[in-house]
Amino acid sequence: MNVSGIDLNLLPVLDAVLEIGSVGGAAARLGLSQPAVSNALRRLQETLDLKLFMRHGRRLVPTPAALALAPVVRSALASLDQGLFRAPRFEPRAAVGAFTLAISDYWHGALLPVLIAHLDAHAPGVRLDATATGEEVLARALPRGDAHAAIFLHPRVHDGVQSEILIADDYVLVVRRGHPFVGRKFDVRELAEQRHVVIAPQGPWAEELGQALRSEARAPRIALITPQVRVAMDIVSRTDCVAAVARGVASRLRAQFAIRLLPLPIRTEGFKLALYWHDRCASDPLQQWLRSVVIRLARQVYGPTMPPRRHP
Repeated sequence: MNVSGIDLNLLPVLDAVLEIGSVGGAAARLGLSQPAVSNALRRLQETLDLKLFMRHGRRLVPTPAALALAPVVRSALASLDQGLFRAPRFEPRAAVGAFTLAISDYWHGALLPVLIAHLDAHAPGVRLDATATGEEVLARALPRGDAHAAIFLHPRVHDGVQSEILIADDYVLVVRRGHPFVGRKFDVRELAEQRHVVIAPQGPWAEELGQALRSEARAPRIALITPQVRVAMDIVSRTDCVAAVARGVASRLRAQFAIRLLPLPIRTEGFKLALYWHDRCASDPLQQWLRSVVIRLARQVYGPTMPPRRHP
């Protein structure tokens, strides 16, 4: 007989009756009615063309054929339970694979050194590929599998893309230590007269600052647009150029460059950064572990964060 002809739902019934020795007891364990258990045994005997039980008083006594089947059925059910319902324990040290993470220039310098050190110590078989981030990563690279995760501004909504907030921050103005703005208040008009180093992609502050400057009938004087945060800080530290930078980023780089952090003369909303990934990677054990590592280390290197929240 071909195994495809057997209703596998009948096997737990046989196993329960073999162990307990009564239809009523098996029915109570399985949450079925006694007629349902009796019917299942009848169907199984007809399918196998074997006599499985004989009545002895109130008990069902298994036949030699049933006793021969007992270890086979129990082993089959255990294998199904292990294979279908109990995922094998994930061991990072034994893992082999690649993880593509899309991040900005800042995260290359702040996150990658500690992330690689962690992988070297705990998952040496995992290779990390770091690529540039952007809206197209969320819209195309994550769904296609070209990237497994990305750190980007929140909120962003794309079909099948999940996210978890990493940090919340706001903006400061960065100037050189001897800049004329240091030690005094300055207004939007004075800020508009400065030459600006713009770090691309720009954050939410850009539109707010642009509106404030347009209200003064002015536009920012752009000296440079660059994705390189450290290049921007180096230029600001050597010139009278200014730059609006995330507070956490500027605070981390302050020890490396001769810069000062000043409050912006306009009210700007803060922002949030999140880690994004696609549904296609959501349940993969290696991807789950790597995301948890990235989330934890990103929060550590950036500083205090908001309580984590998950978003569809």
